[in-house]
Amino acid sequence: MDELNLYIESIENKVKKLLLKQKKLTDKINQIESDNFKKDNLIKEKDKRIEELENKIELVSAAKTLNNEDNDVLKHRINEILREIDNCLILLNK
Repeated sequence: MDELNLYIESIENKVKKLLLKQKKLTDKINQIESDNFKKDNLIKEKDKRIEELENKIELVSAAKTLNNEDNDVLKHRINEILREIDNCLILLNK
């Protein structure tokens, strides 16, 4: 009978150890899932920020293009005005 009790106690101890390991592993899984969720949210935030910055880059590029075109138009208009002034000066000197 003593031997049977020892065997039962041994099994009970092993079951308790297994339950403890299961609890630890469950806690670890929950922690990993929580960390994973946080990192997924962080990635989504970073992706959104990247998209916003890419949109800003497009706007700045478009603005620079418009400014370059505006500069070309302004240069052309200034040249026209200078030619008109030159023509006026030529007429005044006659």
